Amino acid sequence: MKKKLIATAVAGALALPAVNVVAEEHTTFRVYARINNALAYNKTDGTSGIWGFQNVSSRWGIQGSSDLGNGLTAVGRYEWFPFTNREGNRGLISSGGTTANSRGGSNDTRLGFVGLTGGFGSITVGNQWSAFYNTVGSLIDPTATVATQGYISGYYRTSNTVKYANTFGPVYVDLDVRISNTGPNADNEALGNNNGEDVDGSALGISFNVGENFTIAAAYDVDKRQNTQDVKASGIAGKGQFGNWSATLYWNRVDTAAGNNDGIGFWIGGGFGKTSILFGYGDQDPPGGAGSQNSFTLNATHNMGAGFRVYYEGRVNDLNGPDTQTHLLGMRYDFSS
Repeated sequence: MKKKLIATAVAGALALPAVNVVAEEHTTFRVYARINNALAYNKTDGTSGIWGFQNVSSRWGIQGSSDLGNGLTAVGRYEWFPFTNREGNRGLISSGGTTANSRGGSNDTRLGFVGLTGGFGSITVGNQWSAFYNTVGSLIDPTATVATQGYISGYYRTSNTVKYANTFGPVYVDLDVRISNTGPNADNEALGNNNGEDVDGSALGISFNVGENFTIAAAYDVDKRQNTQDVKASGIAGKGQFGNWSATLYWNRVDTAAGNNDGIGFWIGGGFGKTSILFGYGDQDPPGGAGSQNSFTLNATHNMGAGFRVYYEGRVNDLNGPDTQTHLLGMRYDFSS
């Protein structure tokens, strides 16, 4: 049920706990933030390990909603990626490219969308969580730190996106359509990975609650590339809750001009009071005959209350070349007004 609440908040307003502030009659508004910094250790076999600090998806944002009457609610959300472990210099964006030195800042948008909700569900427009991630990806990548070894399909967030989402009893449906902006006024993605700015695309994700303890999800995504073969992503995941323990199995695939990239794996975890432990295994079989690549991940988190937690997360990659490992020891604080 918790995942359903998060997914239904595609229209913007329920994904994070909040204390709403009444700005005017029938309108609510809040400011929220997450600071997540970690001491990181990275090592490749045959080389010396590297120590440093890492900003792990810190963010801050604003969101609001207004009752329009007749069962309609206007919603909006704007979220940015800030620097939290060092001083930053975003640089200048120029036509056709960027002179940016690094990510971060008020012009580095994670989310930015507006929409309507009602008895029909929700319709939102802008940069938002993808249908693939809302259904399958959130089960495959539950920690959002180093454990992305399993989530090879689809996007986390997509730009230029129109989304429809609704819940029909135990079934949640999420459909998005991405419309590229090409030509003299084209959008140039300068803030990280290309998330759909130069392609048209669409995705459909469906999840189904079997009782209160089991969820099955499936998603399919197509990027209509302009000069190369279309990129197609498929995914299936299932999660069961057994008391304080949970288990997840998943499969996903990406089809490109270079071939297929298949990924399978599982997660198993449990809680012990304020402490939780999560273990994951992922296996990828990328194209090109490189052979399978295995990853093992362990996460231990202690929740101290009031949105503050400390954690350890480590991943070891068993590759067909030198193996790699990553270890994080971090603190995360979520707060809102």
